[in-house]
Amino acid sequence: MLAKHLAKTQAVCRRFLLDSPSEAAYHRMKQPLLLSHQFTYSGAPLALLAMARAMRRMGYQPAVASLQDGTLKTDFIAAGCEVWTRIDPRRVAFVVANTILTLDIALGLRRTAFPWRSGYMSPRR
Repeated sequence: MLAKHLAKTQAVCRRFLLDSPSEAAYHRMKQPLLLSHQFTYSGAPLALLAMARAMRRMGYQPAVASLQDGTLKTDFIAAGCEVWTRIDPRRVAFVVANTILTLDIALGLRRTAFPWRSGYMSPRR
């Protein structure tokens, strides 16, 4: 069951990653930014942690930022994520916002010079 969950998480990650070699090289120079509303052991932050681990297995170096500190931050660090307290848009390849609470930040970063994709992960099984 865990293997099925990990495969599904990697598939979701691929939806947000660009496909051509030049675009992939661009994304590897910069970091994906994962935005969380809090670093707690709850649904959305744990889903973001699973996505971060999948991105690491795919060769990306994700960064993470949160509106609220918490104990889950150590898990992100252990997963190989850089924790940002301030966001430098020049270092951002793309943004994944895990809740509506982080959407304003993501939309603000949209005005900077990086590709924008939006997507919705349906709850289908």
